Amino acid sequence: MSNATTVERDELTDEMLNEVCGEVAIGSLTYLPADVLAAVDPIAYRVTVNEYRDSLCSDGMHGEPETDDELGRCTWCGTPRTEIEAGE
Repeated sequence: MSNATTVERDELTDEMLNEVCGEVAIGSLTYLPADVLAAVDPIAYRVTVNEYRDSLCSDGMHGEPETDDELGRCTWCGTPRTEIEAGE
């Protein structure tokens, strides 16, 4: 079975998945959980990325500001940089 869908990988989400979930074993082979999820179910992987980024933003850790956005919005949640800095 071939899965032609590719998904853009997110390093922070991959690190979280690989730390929280155990390795996936198939026979004598083992795989990293993030690799398995991205390959087997790219939609579920994308949902996981979005949910993890949302949780990071809720905890006050925002993505880099958009360079072409005059408000410097968070690339993950869209919050203007001025609001982020005011909340610190």
